[in-house]
Amino acid sequence: MKPRILPQADSIPPIRSDLGITQCVWKRFFQGDRVLLSAFFVLLPVLWASMATVRAEDRQPPPHYASVQAAQAVVDAAKDEADRIKQKHEAEVQACMTTFFATRCSEQSRIERNNALNEVDSRRRQAELFIRQEHSRERHEKLEQDNARRDARAAERAAKTVDKPPRPSASPEVPATEPLLDAPAAGGSIEPPRQGSTPPARSDDAQLRAQKRAAFERKQQDAKEYAEKQARQREEAVNKRARRRAEREAEAQRLNQGSHSPSTPSLAK
Repeated sequence: MKPRILPQADSIPPIRSDLGITQCVWKRFFQGDRVLLSAFFVLLPVLWASMATVRAEDRQPPPHYASVQAAQAVVDAAKDEADRIKQKHEAEVQACMTTFFATRCSEQSRIERNNALNEVDSRRRQAELFIRQEHSRERHEKLEQDNARRDARAAERAAKTVDKPPRPSASPEVPATEPLLDAPAAGGSIEPPRQGSTPPARSDDAQLRAQKRAAFERKQQDAKEYAEKQARQREEAVNKRARRRAEREAEAQRLNQGSHSPSTPSLAK
């Protein structure tokens, strides 16, 4: 095992007191991490090109499709094309493994795959958006037609009601409470009722009113008793909670006093 050679004191660069550890960090960044800077400047044009492609796609007007079936065909074709692009990328990556610059070849293939997939996905999203808009338009049209038919039926019913002649009122029936005339005696005539006489009141109406009144008073009494019972239960619950709280406070006070009291001396033998 070779002995480890420590650096000499004169070979160690001096550290400025005003910079401290920042000086070492920046020196390591600019001397040892140049690979990250190189990779950043290499990928910067690729990112800029992809952003420019997206902005160009956003500026393009959406295509027009003849029907929903045509847009669905575009969606299916875009999915198939995306699958072919992915399979092609996998084959190219396998082929790049046999070349000298395998990493650069794989990266270039990945960039081409992403660009192609972005274009295909853009077409697919536009077609799917057209399908959703058409379905929404059809639903709104159907709803408007249903509302129009319902309004037409309501207007037709209102017109029939206005044009329909009123129904003739039925002949008033003689109430059953009206007293009947006494049957004429043999060979006699019917006597008209005396002036100022009032028909006798029905006893069943008074009994029915008395029964309803008694039932109402009974219900009122039951409701009053139930309310009083609920009030007693609530009061008992409040008193029970108060007693428990007082017991807990007394127990806590007793324990606190026992913990602060001096310990009893041990008994002599």
